[in-house]
Amino acid sequence: REWLKKGTVDCNHVLLILEAEMAVLKGEKELAKQKYDAAITISARNGFVHDRALANERAGKYMLQSGDKYFAFHYLSVAIQLYSRWGAKAKAEHLLSKHKILLNEDHTPVINKTIERRWSLL
Repeated sequence: REWLKKGTVDCNHVLLILEAEMAVLKGEKELAKQKYDAAITISARNGFVHDRALANERAGKYMLQSGDKYFAFHYLSVAIQLYSRWGAKAKAEHLLSKHKILLNEDHTPVINKTIERRWSLL
C-alpha cells in the first residue's frame, strides 16, 4: 500500500490479488470475486498478461472450490489462453489436463486450438 501512495501504480493488481486471497480465507465469496475481477481488469489495462493469467487461475480455482462451475470454467479457460499467449505453454497444458472434467470434451478442442495457434505464431 505504501508503494501505491508513492505513485507506483503498476503493483496495484498484485495487491488486489492478495486482497482477493485474503477474502477467500475469510470466506467472503463476493468480495473475493470483486477483487479478482479488479485485478484482472487492471492487469489487462497495464499489459501484465502473466498477472492477468494468475488472477484468472486463482479466481477459477476458488470458484471451482465454491461449487460455481460456470465461473470456474470462464476464469480457467481465460487463464489457459493467457498463459499460452504469454508463452507458458507447459502451464497452459498443465491447467488443461488438471481440469479436464470441467473443461470437457466439447470445449477442450477450442482451447487446444488457441494454444496451438499462439505457438505457431512464435
